[in-house]
Amino acid sequence: MSDTHNHNHEDCIGCGCYNPAFDLLLNTTNSNETKDARAESVQENEVPKSMIFYNGIIYPVQRKDENEKIVDVTDPDFYYEAMRIDNGMITWLGTSEKAKKEADDEKIDLQDLNGKTILPGLIEPHCHIVPSAAGDFGKYPVPLSKEWGDKIWKNYSPFDNQSDPLDPDPHYPQCLKPDYTRENLLKDVIGDAKKIAEKNNKLSYLEKKNGPYWLLGLGVDPSLMYEVYPEKHWTIDNCVDSSFFREVDLDFERSTPSLAVPPILLMSASGHTAYVNKIALSLAYSLEKEKPTPGFLEKYPTEEKYVINENCVLQEMAQMTPVMRAICKTQLKDLKDGIEGSINDYIKSARKLGVTMVYDAGMQQDWANAYFFKDGTPINHGIRIGMSLPYGIENKFEKANEDLKKQFEDFDSFQPPTEKTINGYWGSIKITSDGSNQGLTGYQSLNYVCPSLPDPNEKGIYNFQTQAKLDPLSVDTLNDGINHNNSLVKAIVKEGWPILIHANGNQAIDYTINAYKESLGTPPTKEEMEEFQNKRNRIEHCSLLNEQNLKDMKEYGIQPSFLIGHVGYWGYVFDKYIFPKSQTVNSAAEHLDLCKSALDHSLRITLHSDNAVTPLGPLRYMEQAITRIMEGSEQAKDYYTNLKKKSGDKPTNTVFKDLPVLNESERITVMQALKAVTLDAAWQCQADHLVGSLLPGKLADFIILEKNPMLMDTPEKAYLNMRNIKVLETWVGGVQYKNG
Repeated sequence: MSDTHNHNHEDCIGCGCYNPAFDLLLNTTNSNETKDARAESVQENEVPKSMIFYNGIIYPVQRKDENEKIVDVTDPDFYYEAMRIDNGMITWLGTSEKAKKEADDEKIDLQDLNGKTILPGLIEPHCHIVPSAAGDFGKYPVPLSKEWGDKIWKNYSPFDNQSDPLDPDPHYPQCLKPDYTRENLLKDVIGDAKKIAEKNNKLSYLEKKNGPYWLLGLGVDPSLMYEVYPEKHWTIDNCVDSSFFREVDLDFERSTPSLAVPPILLMSASGHTAYVNKIALSLAYSLEKEKPTPGFLEKYPTEEKYVINENCVLQEMAQMTPVMRAICKTQLKDLKDGIEGSINDYIKSARKLGVTMVYDAGMQQDWANAYFFKDGTPINHGIRIGMSLPYGIENKFEKANEDLKKQFEDFDSFQPPTEKTINGYWGSIKITSDGSNQGLTGYQSLNYVCPSLPDPNEKGIYNFQTQAKLDPLSVDTLNDGINHNNSLVKAIVKEGWPILIHANGNQAIDYTINAYKESLGTPPTKEEMEEFQNKRNRIEHCSLLNEQNLKDMKEYGIQPSFLIGHVGYWGYVFDKYIFPKSQTVNSAAEHLDLCKSALDHSLRITLHSDNAVTPLGPLRYMEQAITRIMEGSEQAKDYYTNLKKKSGDKPTNTVFKDLPVLNESERITVMQALKAVTLDAAWQCQADHLVGSLLPGKLADFIILEKNPMLMDTPEKAYLNMRNIKVLETWVGGVQYKNG
């Protein structure tokens, strides 16, 4: 096989917001079947008619002033001692004295908080439930995979989420692994591959008909591997390729010659790239000869040509489909059988992190009907679920537009959620305009500068230009793409639906803002502008902003939702290696996730995970926005590693003040961060009239914490502490979920 890899993003979507891998794996599930047990499982705890909490520290985020006007709380020292809920609603907040008297007079259950903290339920405004849950097969077991004592998916992500069972003190969750390297990935893959090889040796004759078991892995991210930067022994493109799998083969030959290397499929973090060994490619080719997909054998007349051309790195659906089809039938059945249970486990995991509402930024209609609605009625999963309907950017203009038109016909006109619909509602239309900056597919006005790019003109991809290339009549694809983007946004605005537009690169953001502006009259009337602003249209991730962008967003009421992990996890690699420091328009140091500047322009920001791109955990989002510490730096890894060590180990070489910060002026306060994951997140998701603050008349969605995050009001107090706060109880609509 060839060792060279052509860094070609042609026809890539390239981001977590559209995940072709799990589209392929889950599209064969039966979307017409739902199980009532999913709804029944969350009804074990009855909604208490009345309950009063007292002797606590309760942060309401909103309150009524002396004139009974609802105002936002700006003072982090303002809190109540007591709160009453009745029939799943908040009815009052006040003093402990009032609580005791009322409980005694009315014989109401009284719960002593013993000084613990209550916050409004935390809200995840941008995640991807079904693909993330499917990926959590690396965490949760499903039936048949237990036969070989492990999970279907192995977790090869850069995130250190696991606790050591022998350590009485928990490891810090949601941190980067200090030793995330190509070398360690290779070691893990070899070890896991040998376990599966041993299992394959024991397969019966009938079991062999389903094919050998595969090593399936998730979360591989070369951009965060130590060897890629700064030594540059490897690049983002060649770090995991044919040379990687050749080393796996050589180890088997040396140490376990009696075992056959199993097929291996490793998915990138975004799900847009797959790394596969030659055995997997060979099985895929054999299946294609037996049951070919259109055009495959014409393109690859011999197996050798297929293997060499793909070089063990597959991009997007066109290249990944043959390999996905060839996965062991037993494992594919496990995946399909286990998805509903995994969704339930995913939601339980979210609640343990204090999340009472998630907003899926790209829910396929089939998945929604299969897992979240029954006969058009939301299924109660014990969490609030909002959904955005994705525009089919991967299809030709004509088909994508026809599909969207049909979807508009299927839905009534847009309506904000009610108490009856907030457990499952459609809140917006989602458009994905470019890829990811760490995947080098965010669309920039200037070139990426990282060493992996042989092409000096690499600026990423603009998905509307790619979509135009699918149209054989298109001549000037960039202009066609821009024009189609503008006309699409205008059509959705005319239908009266809010819009979420994914844009990471600075050029994609410019085009996105212009498309929003072009959707109105020139100049817009006062009525047009007010109606547009009231829709709370968003830019998702909104990574690289400038002053003019912020002014335009303020004028039009376009709100940013920041993937704040870009700062914490990738800030170092963005700043040092991926973006040009000599240019100012898309440098990370000056333009990445401008949280404070957005607030200064009166925008209502939110913080999100884009899960599964980064882990769920709104307390961690708050922390990263408060500190803006670049966790991928050697100083931060040293600080983190030694923080977890016991006394007697070598002391850390790094103190807090030496940790590198990405654009310190963009740090926000603890109160601003709290609003971004509660009230303003609810507002962006069209649900602030129901949730997002502890205001009388709202749903009783709140959390009880072991420690008080509002006291972590400096970067030093917050760093690696706020994300580690234990959520003791999560309450959704007055229903208690203990998180012990």
